[in-house]
Parts: sequence; C-alpha cells; structure tokens
Amino acid sequence: MNLNVKYRKPFKPYAKSYPNKETLSKNYINFKGDIGLRLLETTYLTSTQIEAGRVAIGRVIKRKPSIRIFINAKPNRIITSKPAEVRMGKGKGSMDKLIFVGQPGLVLYELSGVDYNKAMKALKSAQKKLACKTAIFVRSRFFHEQVAANSYPEFKDIC
Repeated sequence: MNLNVKYRKPFKPYAKSYPNKETLSKNYINFKGDIGLRLLETTYLTSTQIEAGRVAIGRVIKRKPSIRIFINAKPNRIITSKPAEVRMGKGKGSMDKLIFVGQPGLVLYELSGVDYNKAMKALKSAQKKLACKTAIFVRSRFFHEQVAANSYPEFKDIC
C-alpha cells in the first residue's frame, strides 16, 4: 500500500454527484483511444476492481505492440477500518484500502489499435467487474472506419 501521502488517516473522501472541470477537461478533450468505457454515476472504485477490469480486457485482447490500453483511474484516497470484533472507541482504525473517487463522464479504460468486435467484447467483460453503471462509446473517426462500413445494428444501444 502506498504510504507516501500527506495525512495517514484522512476523512472519508467526499464524492460529488456531478462532474467537475478537471474530469470534463481530462476526458472529453484528451481522449487518447478509439473506443472507451465511461462512468455514468459517482462511485468509489478500489484498486482491485480497477485491476480486475484491466485483466478482463487483457484476456480478451491478446497484447501486440500496436494495441494500447489506457487506464485513467489511479487510486489516491485512503479508507480506514477497524478489525473485526473490536469494540467501539480507542481511536480511528488503520489503513484498509486505497480507492479512486470516480465521477460521471470519467473515461476509465480506453483502447486503440483494436478491432471493433474484440474491443466491444473486452469492454463488456470489464463492465461486469465494476460495481457501477458504465457505458461504452466510440470515437467518431473509428466509427466511420470500422463500424459504419459493416453497419452493426448493436451500435444504437451504445450511443
């Protein structure tokens, strides 16, 4: 666990239910991939959930030098908890896990250099690993190159 933090036992992080300027500028303007997975609600994501999604994507997509996977969620907040069967009082509990506070509009995973069908399958498997509502979206250039040429009817569900 990363102990390089300013305060060892901070207050529980406050999750805003609306996207802030930082989230909007990072994810809507600087979108690096062709297809991505976006959060639709405010949530706390643990480092194990983020890693499970990455592993699920990696299982579907075999790694090649041309394929890139971008992860935009870095756990940076600490959650403390007391051990099981310990009485109340006697101070705050020790560090339990690192979390990431995700807001609506945040792009969690981005893929580039991947076929449309494989990317859809990979992101759907990553969706199942997360405990929040997410949506898959496609960059317009990528859509015209691969999706519109084959005219997939399932694309209407993603927009």
